[in-house]
Amino acid sequence: MGKLSMEAVGVRRVLGGCFRVPSREAIDLWAGRNVYLRPKATETPGYYDPRRTPYASLITDWFQNDYGNSELWFMKSSRTGGTESALNCIRWMPGNRPGRVLYVIETAEKAKDVVENRLLPTIRDVAADYLTGNEDDLGKTKLSLRNMIIEAAGAGSESPFTEKQVLFGVLDEVEQHELNKTRTASGTTVELMRSRFPTSPGAKMLVISKPVLAGGIMDVGWREGTMEVYEVPCALCGVMQELVPDNLRFAHCKDVFSGWDLERVLAETYYECAGCGGQLDWHKHQAGMVAGGRWRATNDKPMPGRRSAHISDLYSPYDAVSWGRLALGVVKAAGNDRRRQFMVNNHWGKPWAAKAMERKEEDLLRLRAGVTDVESKEMLGHPFFWGSVKAERQLPVVPKLLCIGIDVQQSCLKYVLGAFDAAGELSLVDYGDPAGDADLEEQVLDRVWRDPEGGEHRVMMGWRDAGYQKLQQVDWCMRTFKRYHVWPSRGEGTQRAKSAVWMKVETYEQRTYQIYYYADSVLKERLYLEQIGELRRPRLWLPTDADQHPGFLYELTNERRILDMKSGYPQWKWDLPQGKPNDYGDCCKMLYGIWMEVGAKVSAG
Repeated sequence: MGKLSMEAVGVRRVLGGCFRVPSREAIDLWAGRNVYLRPKATETPGYYDPRRTPYASLITDWFQNDYGNSELWFMKSSRTGGTESALNCIRWMPGNRPGRVLYVIETAEKAKDVVENRLLPTIRDVAADYLTGNEDDLGKTKLSLRNMIIEAAGAGSESPFTEKQVLFGVLDEVEQHELNKTRTASGTTVELMRSRFPTSPGAKMLVISKPVLAGGIMDVGWREGTMEVYEVPCALCGVMQELVPDNLRFAHCKDVFSGWDLERVLAETYYECAGCGGQLDWHKHQAGMVAGGRWRATNDKPMPGRRSAHISDLYSPYDAVSWGRLALGVVKAAGNDRRRQFMVNNHWGKPWAAKAMERKEEDLLRLRAGVTDVESKEMLGHPFFWGSVKAERQLPVVPKLLCIGIDVQQSCLKYVLGAFDAAGELSLVDYGDPAGDADLEEQVLDRVWRDPEGGEHRVMMGWRDAGYQKLQQVDWCMRTFKRYHVWPSRGEGTQRAKSAVWMKVETYEQRTYQIYYYADSVLKERLYLEQIGELRRPRLWLPTDADQHPGFLYELTNERRILDMKSGYPQWKWDLPQGKPNDYGDCCKMLYGIWMEVGAKVSAG
């Protein structure tokens, strides 16, 4: 046979790419021979190793061989290799099953990173025959090959879903997609992706994400599928079992008197077999057990066409999430709702079955200055007492900012005075419910306060709530501003908030004034969740005798954060039971708003 002309070679190359017989080799094994991961794409560069995360082959096997299920919901933890398996499916497609790909992740920046650092270098390696030769076809978020298009996009708008139909759609970290948070009229990104599927069979959608809340989009998708769990054989007795957090054992690393020995927790944590009760070691046993694992469906009545699977960091090969390090996370999260939720979502790969988050009096008493810590035996903060502070006007610290939050309601006027030190720690030095503005001015605003070094201070700045009878509050602020520097302020809901704190110029009776607005939920999270719940630094301090002021403590325990169903999905909202006051809580919240606005300038000065 004679040689082919150059034109014939070109035609043969193109047509050969379009009609190549798909490989029968499993995708994960194919990736092990062909996919070389660069340092920017992984912490373990080199050829992809399917043996490290054998459970992730569920994704590639489903894509390659499962013709009965068009959807797979992979509910995962943070370090399980699921995303890399999804990318391996895309890398395999040009030479075996070409078709349009749409990969959607939280933001446009992350979409660019996926294409530039994880997809494009490997596509050049494994699909060189299908590149057009035009570098313009290899964009930051779109790769145009001879036989298919791969596009990545952020989930902040509906535009990625208005293009042509797709053969493979990937929704990565679907819980974080902005469209799913705002619930647009067009639907969730899941519904929008389904609308891109062609009528002919073969199109598939992979939804892969850490879950957030019970009843959330990932939790519902998982429960409506096959609910597969990964079972591994015990290295001691061979009994197949799912690895669950409850079987981690590290209680023996805690002493009744000295508390947790964290070095022992890291070194001595083991997993107790559900069959023989034996002690399984992460370094000796985990990898071999995971290698011998299998998937098992637990839902015999799934939604037709949907598979779902769950995997946690208990199966992960990475030392950063060894059983000992996971146990350390559990210890550090004790008593802290937000850290506990982080453990559940990020490491157990489970939705947070949240109850109402509310503060109790014992939570507030942990904020007392001058009290000895049970574990460290050290005194916390500088002791001070509300009784002597009010009588002697003596501050416990040298303040960088002495400020006041004033809450006005129909039947009362209340205030909280706070002293921020150079480190940003806040001491609540006084509170009260004056008979009126004249009493507030005389007893608080006009007084001189002394610090431990003998320095004298007056209130430097304040916010006065203008939610009730706004014009009256604005009028008082304008009349007294030169003396007290108290601004009117008002909280806004999340949807209307421009930022955490912002100033706006408004007009009242032909006079221009400035008013501070703030994102109400942001300041409440700062006060109730971070400062009170987590004891976050810089610390919030109550006086040593705070237990003698039950009325103040009561008001800071009344507001709670609860789950509310919106458009069929759970969302957090703040709730104040009818008839229960939270005025002092609102005053404290304002103090943090003031610090957010001027703290950096004050500290630098």
